[in-house]
Amino acid sequence: MSDSTWTVQGVSELGCWLGHFPSSWPTGRDAEDCLDAHLDCGISHVIWDLGRSIVNHHSDLPGVTRVWENRAGAELTAQQRAVMQIFEERCQLRAAINHGRQRGAVIYGRLCMNRQRSPAVV
Repeated sequence: MSDSTWTVQGVSELGCWLGHFPSSWPTGRDAEDCLDAHLDCGISHVIWDLGRSIVNHHSDLPGVTRVWENRAGAELTAQQRAVMQIFEERCQLRAAINHGRQRGAVIYGRLCMNRQRSPAVV
């Protein structure tokens, strides 16, 4: 066995963590709580979910649709409304980056756009 060190990377999907587990309700420090959970397990490199067909962070790019942006007035559960609120109130990506900087974590971004939702290219 070699003496090389392995880096374990964690993957954060904050919306899934909060949206799919009834025991996980938003705390107001959701990005920090998620990052702290990784750090408490010795995982200091975290791949942060930036979105799929919509983005999970606040963006100044024109035409970008943010998660939950078009759901106003839709029938949502109490938990869905609470999760929507955390993404609306502040940018969870920026909160994770700032907290990671304070705690010595490395944050990588992962953006996975779903091509099947766009018109076919001929």
